[in-house]
Amino acid sequence: DPAAVLAVLKPIWTSKADFDDKAAALGKVVADNRDKAKGSVDALRAAIPAIGNACDACHKDYRLAKQ
Repeated sequence: DPAAVLAVLKPIWTSKADFDDKAAALGKVVADNRDKAKGSVDALRAAIPAIGNACDACHKDYRLAKQ
């Protein structure tokens, strides 16, 4: 639905600094955990929550809701 997509995209542009900050935070968390996650399955499991939280920080405000 194009109207639903536009409803999600509009806040990205009206809150661009917040969106950019959250995107940068995700990039930092991924970079900080990249080497840690390569060590073992347990290390990967330990990194997943931090990465997921960074994703969720943006998705809660800017993701199109599942219908």
